[in-house]
Amino acid sequence: MLTSTSTRVLLVILAGLLVANIFIRPAHPHFAVEALPGFWAAFGLGVGLGLAAFAGKLLAPALRQKEDAHDS
Repeated sequence: MLTSTSTRVLLVILAGLLVANIFIRPAHPHFAVEALPGFWAAFGLGVGLGLAAFAGKLLAPALRQKEDAHDS
């Protein structure tokens, strides 16, 4: 899964941004949780996975075909 060079480069960039987030803090966080290092990365991952799961449940019936759909 992680064999391509571009995937490894993107993971290294992501790790670098997460480490930089420890030292670079938001100037005026709206909520206290926003000041935690990596909050927005975790939030984005959680929302992205949630949307993918929701879309999978929503589209699954439309993507299924009847067994006899191609029988003539």
